[in-house]
Amino acid sequence: MLLKIVYLLTCRVLGLADLVFRGDRAKAAELLVLRHENAVLRRQTGRIRYEPADRVWFAALARLLPRRRWTEIFPVTPATLLAWHRKLAATKPSTVWEILHAAGLDPAPRRAGPTWRQFLRIQAAGILAVDFLHVDPVLLKRLYVLVFIEHGTRRMHLGGVTAHPTGEWTVQQARNLALTLDERFEDIRFLIRDRGSNFTRSFDAVFQATGARILRTAVQAPRMNATCERLVGTLRRELLDRMLILGEAHLRAVLTGYQAHYNTARPHQGIAQRVPRRRTRNSPCDRNQRRRTANPPKTCPQRPDQRICARRPAPRRPAGHQPNPIFERDRFGLAERLGSGLDPRSTRGARLDPGANP
Repeated sequence: MLLKIVYLLTCRVLGLADLVFRGDRAKAAELLVLRHENAVLRRQTGRIRYEPADRVWFAALARLLPRRRWTEIFPVTPATLLAWHRKLAATKPSTVWEILHAAGLDPAPRRAGPTWRQFLRIQAAGILAVDFLHVDPVLLKRLYVLVFIEHGTRRMHLGGVTAHPTGEWTVQQARNLALTLDERFEDIRFLIRDRGSNFTRSFDAVFQATGARILRTAVQAPRMNATCERLVGTLRRELLDRMLILGEAHLRAVLTGYQAHYNTARPHQGIAQRVPRRRTRNSPCDRNQRRRTANPPKTCPQRPDQRICARRPAPRRPAGHQPNPIFERDRFGLAERLGSGLDPRSTRGARLDPGANP
């Protein structure tokens, strides 16, 4: 019995030594035999279902071999190996996430409170956004435009146009905006801007003087300032991409005209298809509208008058009405005399004399 155990151990040791010290030719021959055996088994069996442990083993070994040889070695396609790898990498939990999830804590830094979208919707009345856009005119001298937009009313404000947007120029445009808005400038509670070098501390100080808070967007996150980015896209799609800009003066004139259209005539989805600025009741247009007569004008004087005049119909006698001869100023008789040109003070029907003294 002891001899048999020694024999078996000796065989195992010799087999291990042969496996370690044998040449590459023997290993290559063994690999060919195993591949041929796998090919024969695949022809005889149907679809093979791999267990999760098999998928882990194949995905781990795939990282040790070049990708060009995956098709020759593995029993599945390279796309299947990559899918297994992505699934295993995605389901691997983080240690920090496990600790926070076990403690019932939400991800940092904001564990409670409104989201960014909710914040923009709730504080829309006090948010002002600012951004730059560039325009390439005919002479290929790039120009920069500074635009502001109010989130609550979607009202656009043109800051200025320049070829050199320095920090001092940007500060001056902010001061000009404060003079334009006058008392409404104090209603601004938040200013959303990017992290460009043109927005200096002096620029922020203009808004912080009235108690506004500066909100800087994250790096490469244009959706944080989506309202202003949409304004820039609207300017390009509806205006700048449809005409050739000659120079700085031409661009300023075009943007000024479009600003009036944008604020007074263009509807916006963000404010229920309304325009940012409506005409007031005391505007000149409304006063001229009220001054117009009720009767429409006659377009063709040579033709017969076929206009429908908006006259007030004269009162008629109701059925069965008999005038009282005692009262001379009967209201129905008076109305008929006024309509026919008779003297309302006379009961005999004397006509009025325009030249006679009263």
